[in-house]
Amino acid sequence: MGPCRMPTFRNLNEVAKYLQPKINEALKKEVADRVATVQQRNIQATVYDAYNPKEYLRRSENGGLLDADNIKAELIEDGVLSVKNVTPPNPRYRHDKLEGNFIDYAVEYGKDYDFYSPGARPFVKDTIEDLRANKQHVEAMRRGLKRQGVNLK
Repeated sequence: MGPCRMPTFRNLNEVAKYLQPKINEALKKEVADRVATVQQRNIQATVYDAYNPKEYLRRSENGGLLDADNIKAELIEDGVLSVKNVTPPNPRYRHDKLEGNFIDYAVEYGKDYDFYSPGARPFVKDTIEDLRANKQHVEAMRRGLKRQGVNLK
């Protein structure tokens, strides 16, 4: 069997129709994985390395912010990936002031804690800035498209 040939397109609409499913697939796999890794790196630096708590035990990779199972990526429409950290509050502690089911907002903005808060630890903001500066998501997209037979220069 010979090398795979790229299809021929008559117009840009045909190109877009061909590429969109491949872009979506790369977003759901390579880009989602890369964004999760960058977020974990920023959680470590911005949240966990910021201070050592004296009033509670951290869960880290075991159900905490660093747990890969708590970083959810979802394709919400063609070409749009949403990545959220859905870490629930630690059941060992009261969370009467915490709004919602997750602690991301409380950590990001330093609000809604029932116990000592060191203030805002903006890991989401830092993740976005990291991605903008270093373009890891762009390289991940490139890898994802290449995996599917689309070669970019």
